[in-house]
Formats: sequence, C-alpha cells, structure tokens
Amino acid sequence: MFRLRLDPSLNQEYTPINRRPRRFGQYNQIGGVFFCLVAGCLLLSACTPVPGQTNIATPSEKATVEQLPTTKMATVTVPATAMPTDLPTHTPLACLSSKGVVEVHEIRNPALVAPLRFRAYLPPCYTRDTYATYPTLLLLHGLLATDTQWDDFGVNELADHLIQSGATPPFIILMPWIRNSQDPLVAVLDALIPYAQTQWRLQDDQGYWAIGGISRGAGQALQIGLLNPERFGAIGLHSPAILHSPELITQWGLSIALENRPTIWLDIGDQDSLQGSALSLKEQFQHAGIPISYQLNAGDHTSAYWIEHLPSYLAWYSALWAKDSSNNP
Repeated sequence: MFRLRLDPSLNQEYTPINRRPRRFGQYNQIGGVFFCLVAGCLLLSACTPVPGQTNIATPSEKATVEQLPTTKMATVTVPATAMPTDLPTHTPLACLSSKGVVEVHEIRNPALVAPLRFRAYLPPCYTRDTYATYPTLLLLHGLLATDTQWDDFGVNELADHLIQSGATPPFIILMPWIRNSQDPLVAVLDALIPYAQTQWRLQDDQGYWAIGGISRGAGQALQIGLLNPERFGAIGLHSPAILHSPELITQWGLSIALENRPTIWLDIGDQDSLQGSALSLKEQFQHAGIPISYQLNAGDHTSAYWIEHLPSYLAWYSALWAKDSSNNP
C-alpha cells in the first residue's frame, strides 16, 4: 500500500482575551443600587433566547470553526490492487498512461573522428519518479543504417506497450550512430556510457545492462560485451555479422569467469547469407561449454525480418530484469 500524507497548511491560532480595566469612581448609594438593577436586567435578557431564533456565530468565530479540521493530519490509503502486481512498486500508476520520450543527443570526444549522435528512450514516469534507477539496453544498428534504425522499427512504441501492460519494468534504451570511421569500443565505453551516466539514473549493476545489435551491430555488440563482462550481463545477436574468427571470440568467452559470463542470444533467418558463420559461432561456443541460445527462423537479412521479431527481442532483454524488479527501491 502507498500512503499519501497531506501536511497541514493551516494551524489554529489562539489569541488572548483582552480584558478592559475597570474604572472606579465615587458613586452614591442610590446610584449604585440603580446601576446594579439595570445591569442585572440586561444580563437576564441576554441569556434568555428569543423564540424562533437560532444562535449564529460571529464572522470571527465561524472562521475559527471551519479552520479546525485543517489542523489534523489526513491519511489517504490507496489499495494495493490498484497497481499491477508485476510492476516495480516505485512506478506511479497515474503516469503509466503517458508515453515514453525519445531524445537526440550528440557527444564530442577527442578520441572520435566525428561527434557521436545517439537516441535515448526514456520510459513513462521517468520525469515523475525522480528517485528510481533503471536498467539500460544498448542497441546497435546495421552497416548502412544510423541511430534511427531501431526507432524506425518502432522499438519505443513497443517498449511503451510492455511497460504499460506490466510485462516488464521500465527501462532506458540507448541507440548510438557508430560511423564506419569510429571505433565501437571507444564510442560505447569511453563516450556513450560515461555521458549517459551523468544524464540519467541508470542502474550500475551488470545484471541491469544489456547490449545487442543487428548485422554488423551484432558483431560489434558481441565484441564489446565479451571484452567488458563487468558491464554487460546480456548480449543479443540478431542476424549477426561475425567480425572476428570464431576461435578468437571463443577465447574471449573462455577468459570470463563462469559467474560473470553474460547471457547470449543468437537468432537468424533461414534464408540469410550470414547463416553459415552464425552457425559456426554457435557450434564453437557449444563445444567450448559457453551457453548460447540459438534460434533459426524463417526469413532473410531484411528489415521485415527484424521488425517481425522485435517483440521477441525486447521480451528476452526485459525478462532478465523483470524477476528482480520488486527489489528496485
């Protein structure tokens, strides 16, 4: 249950009763008696109610009576059933109906030939829930694409749907444009991540970070993830272009301690020309004892294939965080 405490804005004020000092003079006996008789009559008439008349408070008395309730502490209790049980308890229900936002940023780093432009998806309630921290998903584009590729596929709308339905806790997506002249390791590790950590409230634990990509972006994600297992807990390879020899990549995986090895997913279409190298990597990993999930689907190396399977991608990434969402303060 949530308790919303309404602080009193008004306090009852008490004012002292002003007493007028009595004035004593020389009065004769007859005058004194007459004064007392008149005063007594007036007092009796004031205390006797007039038939059909009700007592009405003076304006000052009425204001004091109306202010009394505001001096009490009010507590409003919201039933726990008002919020989906599988959502993080820190997410305010009222703002879930709003959409996430996509911001475009540009980073200038002397180690990069050109500025690094990227898109950041911020989930519903991000600006309202100012104390929460969020899992982070990095999505890399294919060879001829830019930072708009995943956005064009509708990743932000799909993320909105998953979060609003309670299927996944809220998370942040970073989508950089890594140009051909840029080193992906420098772009992601030295430019993008440090900048993002200063801009948004990101979970720091490895289990709340994932990286994935399409085609060449998948090959880059594999290299970045395996060489930095302390940062990424999951790697998604979607129709991957294998940029290094399977033997070298396997050595990267074997050099990681068992408890720190990231979870790896690989999917590809059965008509994809890169299917052979992807299958070779999968077999190399399995032979070395490195766990990898492999899916061969109907389809080719096309946008239509990736758009069709985008719900599966986000469901897989977010499932890694959903089981721990109730522990996020």
